[in-house]
Amino acid sequence: MSNPFNYLKNQRTALVILAVLCIIVAAIDISIKSAPPAVSKEDSLRFANELRAFEESFDTIDAKTHHRRYNRFSHRQEARLFRFNPNTLDSAGFVALGLKPFVAVRIVNYRKAGGAFRTKQDLARINNLRKQDYERLYPYIDLPENIDKSQSNKTLAKESENHEQRQRKGMTATVDINGADSATLVAAGIAPGVAKCLMRERDKFGGFISESQVRDALKWMSDKAKVEEIVLHMMIDPGKVRKINLNNASIDRLKAHPYINYYQAKAIFEHRRTYGRFSSIDDVRKVEDRGITPEFIERIRPYVETK
Repeated sequence: MSNPFNYLKNQRTALVILAVLCIIVAAIDISIKSAPPAVSKEDSLRFANELRAFEESFDTIDAKTHHRRYNRFSHRQEARLFRFNPNTLDSAGFVALGLKPFVAVRIVNYRKAGGAFRTKQDLARINNLRKQDYERLYPYIDLPENIDKSQSNKTLAKESENHEQRQRKGMTATVDINGADSATLVAAGIAPGVAKCLMRERDKFGGFISESQVRDALKWMSDKAKVEEIVLHMMIDPGKVRKINLNNASIDRLKAHPYINYYQAKAIFEHRRTYGRFSSIDDVRKVEDRGITPEFIERIRPYVETK
């Protein structure tokens, strides 16, 4: 049997040419199918106009941005120099003098924390107050450059004596813990830190209903006699407790109370959404959740309502 590939030279050449022609025809067909469609003159003109409008919009945006920046910086208030007492000037006044707002706030907070400026040099103690700002303001500070040492010692001795007297005197009056603010507590003889702690705990509950809650709020104090003195001078009015309305409170509002956890809050919320409003606090017993016990209901009773 003869080999089918045993062709004459002319035949082989013809086959090669035919194969090349087939490849060329296939390539031309593919290129024609993949070529983008022809674009009309109208489409080209419309695209050019849209591109021009798009580029012009960038110019408009840049111009508006530049205008806003110019207005913001060109209208910035320039510093004014005037005589001032750093013990009484407010933050706006310090900014008017050319200080950064955060530096002005820092000075005011320093005073609120009990700090005071006795001499001009004391202002230099403020963190982040630039040296050039301090030197610029120095001639306008309405304070002495230094104080007489003997007078200073008398002042310190007097302050120490007053502090000791306050310590010996202790609390001076009975205060309504559910109605007083921190200033009232401090005026009654309670240390500022203790007063702040009492306010924080009271606000978490919505108000105190028992002396044991006051003791728990102050359990961090090592001086237990002082704690008992504070409790002794506390008047607790349960009628001033801020109550949570079970018929409109969200889960977050319920679980924010120290006596209600997330699962109890969710169970109360879902029961209300399914069965409707609670007519009384005792209706909470109907909530099907193992965390809703009779003890739990009695514990939260002073803090909730169903109006």
